Amino acid sequence: MSSHKKFVVFFIVVSLVSILACQSISNFTPTPAVISSTNVQNLEGTMWSGVDSGGKRFVYEFLPNGVLKFTVETGTFTDGSWKQDGKLVYFEMNNKYAEGEGVISDNLMTGNGWNQAGYKWTWTASNVSSSQVSGANETLESPSSDVNYDGDWKGATSQDLEVAFTVARNGIAKMKFQAKWDGLNCSRTFETTIETSTQGMDPTAEALGNFPPANPIKNAIFTLAQDTSKTDGIAYTITATFLSPQKASGTIEYVVTSGSCQGTEKFDWTATKVSN
Repeated sequence: MSSHKKFVVFFIVVSLVSILACQSISNFTPTPAVISSTNVQNLEGTMWSGVDSGGKRFVYEFLPNGVLKFTVETGTFTDGSWKQDGKLVYFEMNNKYAEGEGVISDNLMTGNGWNQAGYKWTWTASNVSSSQVSGANETLESPSSDVNYDGDWKGATSQDLEVAFTVARNGIAKMKFQAKWDGLNCSRTFETTIETSTQGMDPTAEALGNFPPANPIKNAIFTLAQDTSKTDGIAYTITATFLSPQKASGTIEYVVTSGSCQGTEKFDWTATKVSN
């Protein structure tokens, strides 16, 4: 075979090998569109406070490098680890003596837990800031079924504006808060009042108090959400955790979708009980 023909055969063989190699790589390398996750909160640097189905309160801090700092009734520890896959999160504590997994949905996280002793539980947590969990290194109070939060509560937001609410029959009967932001060509402050309507309620049931409360507090947590953007261009979501019978904290996300000063603001708030 002439040298020219040998070169042609060699070129064809090399080309076929290159094509097969490229096909092999494409068969095993997922496309970025498949593995990417959008609009998912990165847990690193965030803090979550909640309570489990056994009534035990906890605070989880998702530190860098997969380190989990957790505060429970017995103290604060850093011998845990965590990892996140999109909206899914897994964590373990004390060399996997206890483990948990959860799903992130906006400012709430819900999941399951289990330990080597065979105990299993469920849990719910809300996203909070370090300023909201005062004394996170201290022993947390554990809420019980007989905790009564009824009364008037007042406090302030991280925007230095007022927040106030009334708890009746362990539910949120009324809440008022203010929100402000500076847009491109505007600066506005809004005040929103949420009040439970008793219209249509059985007067006898109301007098005896034997009906379930509106906006109930469950496991020391409540969420209020309303979307009237199609009518008045306003939507809001309020989350809260009662850190004790005398102190609560949470977040407010307020959205204006119409008018000349549209925008979104998300801020923290804290409040204390001022009267029964």
